[in-house]
Parts: sequence; structure tokens; C-alpha cells
Amino acid sequence: MEEHSRVSFAAGYSDAWGARHRRKVSLGAETLEVQDDISGEFRVAVLRWRLSPGQWVLDGNSVSAGQKLLSIQSSAPIERIALVEGWESRYYGRKTTIPVLEVQVGESGVLKSLYSLTR
Repeated sequence: MEEHSRVSFAAGYSDAWGARHRRKVSLGAETLEVQDDISGEFRVAVLRWRLSPGQWVLDGNSVSAGQKLLSIQSSAPIERIALVEGWESRYYGRKTTIPVLEVQVGESGVLKSLYSLTR
């Protein structure tokens, strides 16, 4: 896919303890790329992807459900990657369970997530 057919934006913050997070999001016709740069003083950082309801399967650093695939790459060692149950509330007073991918690192680095609608 050519670069000019993508839409991109970025934002970041620093907290009072010196931890920094910068996220760049790039959306194409069939893919979503997210780059998270984390640095500074912290013990643990957890990236969470709230996934659409369905039968997601964890395989290494990727999860898939049908034609949906989410892959994670990290320059920092991944301490834990797990598919867990989380919550969403799409309507006031109602909450439902959803699958959540959690990726935990303990040092500065870059986490890249690639979500694809077709394989």
C-alpha cells in the first residue's frame, strides 16, 4: 500500500514520575498500525487491546478470530502476553464481557501492533 493512501496521527504524554508514552496511529484500507514508544521511569507497562466479541485464539505474539489478525512486535522483552476477559459498556447501565489482549513489558521500548482485516 502506498504511503499517501494512509491516514496517520500521533500524540503523547509524560507523567509526574518521568514515564513517557507516545502513540502513532496509521490507518490504511485494510490495516491499522499502532506504534507505542514507552520510556522513562516505570516498573511495568501493559498494552491492552479490547477485542470484538468472538472466539479469539492466542498464538505466540498474535491473536486471531476468523479473518481478523492482531500481531504484536516489541523491541523490549515481553514479560507476559495473555488473552483475558474484560468488560465493555456500550449502553448506560449495561456491561458485557469481551476478550482483551494484554502485553506486559518492564523496560523502555517500542511496541508495534498490526491489525489486519484480511490474511
